Amino acid sequence: MAVRLSWSLLVVGFLFLSGLYSARAPMGVWKNTIFGSPAWNEADPGSWYVMAAHELTPNEQPLFVGHPGSTLLIILAGIQHGVYAISSPDGLSYTQFTARSLPKVFLASKLTMTLLHLASFWAMFHFSRRILRDRWAAHLATLAYATSLPVLYFISRISAEPLMVLFCLTSFLAIWRYQELVVTDRPAAALVPVALSAALAVSGALSKFNFLAPLPVFMLAYLLYGTREATDAHIPLRDRAKAIVVFLAAGSAVWQFYGLIFDVGAFWSFWRSFLAAPGAQLSWTLLGWLPGISATRIFPLAESLFILIGVAGWLMFLRSHRGLRERALWATAYACFTGLLWGYRVLHQGNFLPFHYFFLPAAMLSVFAGYFVTQAVSRLPETWHCGQRAALAVFGVCLMHAISIWTVLDSRQFDAAAYAKNREYVELISQLKPGEKVGMSRRQPKMQRAHHSIPFPIPQLGRVSRLRQELDDMFVFVGPAKMDPDSDTLVVPGLVGRVAVFTPDP
Repeated sequence: MAVRLSWSLLVVGFLFLSGLYSARAPMGVWKNTIFGSPAWNEADPGSWYVMAAHELTPNEQPLFVGHPGSTLLIILAGIQHGVYAISSPDGLSYTQFTARSLPKVFLASKLTMTLLHLASFWAMFHFSRRILRDRWAAHLATLAYATSLPVLYFISRISAEPLMVLFCLTSFLAIWRYQELVVTDRPAAALVPVALSAALAVSGALSKFNFLAPLPVFMLAYLLYGTREATDAHIPLRDRAKAIVVFLAAGSAVWQFYGLIFDVGAFWSFWRSFLAAPGAQLSWTLLGWLPGISATRIFPLAESLFILIGVAGWLMFLRSHRGLRERALWATAYACFTGLLWGYRVLHQGNFLPFHYFFLPAAMLSVFAGYFVTQAVSRLPETWHCGQRAALAVFGVCLMHAISIWTVLDSRQFDAAAYAKNREYVELISQLKPGEKVGMSRRQPKMQRAHHSIPFPIPQLGRVSRLRQELDDMFVFVGPAKMDPDSDTLVVPGLVGRVAVFTPDP
């Protein structure tokens, strides 16, 4: 009962903080900061996804093909259509309504991202429990993952990371379910989780290609060489062959489905041009690699202890549970691959800012960090009762990630202050009725009107974003003479002059 109450409070807490800070800064164009040090741009990559999802159409190449984020585009498109259907505005088309209601769209999208992270916590718990065979250790592992810097920082940001983790962990869970069923008298039922694993692995690959592209092949290898852990049960070769055929068939079918919105040629064309572009000239210094209170140095300060505890727990588990090694080693092998990608990105960039590459290594380390903490509290004197041990374990995990929590709260406060500067301007746009425009007292290049956070489309596609075009069409130059100084006009930071609601002459 106490555990359920604790997790209910955690879920409510995540949703509350996500809703609070998402409402205070739903969208915009500014540099996020970490303790005053610039990190990423608020619009990247969420605004690209929102723009592309708006006109996602089967058999038509998406406007944004970057990661490629195909599953995320489907979800975001559903959110936008849902918001439009619920509001049922009179006289406004789908695009006109969305352009005027971007804060509402971004808020709904960010809350959905938080729900996806919560779903990944569910997967994390079951993933940890299947490896450790310890329910309490799995709870602590999930808490360790949920409070890690990458997860907390991205808890409400629009990105493919929670889907990446969710698809990866559940694909493993499906394979493990197959191994449990196939050695019983239900070999036909065992093929259902095989098909599910294939669907999840392919979906993951088309969510975050650089991390999960090898996952379908890896799972095929697991089907071929993996065994039923901790038993002497043998999986016959005939059953393995059936599983591989089902996996290939299901994976191919799911790939064909995503092919309706995923263009392989456009994807590779984008990345070839992106990789060919000259990178920033970075200078490596010893100070840049040391822990510190800045965007590029906060990761080792916030996560070094967590990493050490996770590695120590991994060694302890392998040494103490020889019969339960296989699942841990297979999952670790894939986590090591993703860890190498993180290491390469850090070395290439010359600092620790790309901590968003650390999601999957963090998930695996969390499993064994939970095991380590469980073993540590089990060695307490017998005078400590269960409630005290549990409270100490939870406190220890939270203390381990105290700097991560502090970091994210500081960054979110900055985002809220940045959005507050333009809140009145954005609300002015959201109140436009059919036929009304934003009148400007002075002519401005369109790039200076980018407070609405929708970027220009990728030039290689040769297409114009309907959402971006609608936003640009909402502005009209009326001149200072038509701007009544006594009317409800606004001075917008970044725009020279004033803006106000204006109805053009017919």
